Amino acid sequence: MNIRFIGTGGAFDIDYGNSSAIITCQGKNILIDCGHTVFPKLMQLNLVQTIDYILITHLHDDHAGSLSTLIFYLYFFFPQRKVPVIAPQKFQQELINFLNFSQKNTLQFTTFEDLPDFIQPIDTFNRHYPDMQTYGYVFSESNKHIVYSGDINDVHFLVEEVKKLNLDGEIIIFHDVTFNELAKISHAYYKDLELYLHEYPIWGYHCNPKMKPKDCKIPLVVENPNLLF
Repeated sequence: MNIRFIGTGGAFDIDYGNSSAIITCQGKNILIDCGHTVFPKLMQLNLVQTIDYILITHLHDDHAGSLSTLIFYLYFFFPQRKVPVIAPQKFQQELINFLNFSQKNTLQFTTFEDLPDFIQPIDTFNRHYPDMQTYGYVFSESNKHIVYSGDINDVHFLVEEVKKLNLDGEIIIFHDVTFNELAKISHAYYKDLELYLHEYPIWGYHCNPKMKPKDCKIPLVVENPNLLF
């Protein structure tokens, strides 16, 4: 199992791109999130044709802003290739409604499938933005597990949900992080994340590394070339 990031920034961190990654798990390449900057980057890296599944954490533009473009491109250029969008059942209709604004009938261009057994959702509804459906995901292969937070303001909730899964083996957490205490209403504050460093390896993403305080102990994805395309 492997994870590499296409972008590591938040909505306004232009230099680092919208946060998105490809996880290779159980022989499948899963694209996580597809914000405005993601489709152009996939094209530059020649990665579009490698994607087996598309997975979305939530429908803010920096996570789904070029999803429609990617689906159209795959359908019209490969030809009529329908890469499945995988999602928890209760999220599928919301995704369809979202895409129908630009595609009118998105079911013509892609398919929607339930999550495979090796991906477990963590329902984080209302823990990023009021009344918004959001998800974190846990990817498992053999005795290795990757936890991808999506956007969530409550690291304590996420960690407790992971513990409930009773996972055996290595667990690595990739968590959105903010260095601004005022922004903890929407994202995990770095000092809260640090409380769990003695339990799990944690990598921070969805941030501007130039804003990282000197006392921050959270390693950032952007600081590790092995985690980047």
